[in-house]
This record gives sequence, C-alpha cells and structure tokens, in this order.
Amino acid sequence: MMTNLDIAKALFENISSEGEVSTTDALALVDDNVIWEVCNGPNEKYLPFSGTFHGKVGVENWIAELNEHVEMEQIDRNYIEAEKGHVFCYGDARMRVRGRLTTFFFIEWVIIENGKVVKYKEVIDTARIIHCMKNYDRFEQD
Repeated sequence: MMTNLDIAKALFENISSEGEVSTTDALALVDDNVIWEVCNGPNEKYLPFSGTFHGKVGVENWIAELNEHVEMEQIDRNYIEAEKGHVFCYGDARMRVRGRLTTFFFIEWVIIENGKVVKYKEVIDTARIIHCMKNYDRFEQD
C-alpha cells in the first residue's frame, strides 16, 4: 500500500518531471472531485495553465495546457510530510516556455484522503515565466 508521501511523490514527479506529462498516470492518483489550483490571481491572463480546475476533466485540461506551453528541463525537489494527509514539495526548476529557457522556485501542496489526492495547489515565482509568455528577452537564459 502506498503511503501519502509515496502518492504525493508519484504525482509531483509525474506532473513536473522532464518531458511530457502522462495524463493517465496523473489521473490515477487524484480523486474524481479533486480541486486543482495553479498560480491563481492576476497572472492567469498570461499563463494559460494557471487557474482553478475541478475534477479529473479539469486536471486533464490543465495537463494539456501545460504540455502545449512548457517543456521541463530540470527540477530539484524537497519533500515534507505533515499531518492529516498533507504533503509539501518545494524546490527549483528550469524549463522552456515558448522555446525560452527560464528558472523558477515552486511550492506544491496536496491533501490526500483515502489514497487519492483531493486537493492540489502550486505556487511558483511567475515573473520570469510571464516574461517568456509575453516574448520578452529580458529574462532569457542560456
């Protein structure tokens, strides 16, 4: 039987690993009524993969947007397992957005109940990603 930490690691490593995200693998780990929040707020108009998504269909739509706009190149993670099904992951990542290389810091958090993720939230430093989406060269890195 998978522990909450095992479930969280499997999800985090699937949705934010090098290469394309596997929709099937991610959906197997989430509850039918999962609430999925990524970079909510004023940045949503610049980041098509941000917002609040509901249920497996919402997660599937989010994965499609993510795969269309970004390509993860490297990610370094640290995990913290807390009480009541909460697991946190944080670290630094490097990805290509519209072909431009950028780095950012992230925090991912899940709540797991009965072996399924019922809530996912990601907070990232969006400034560099937004500039890539807007085709600014200021933050481009090689």
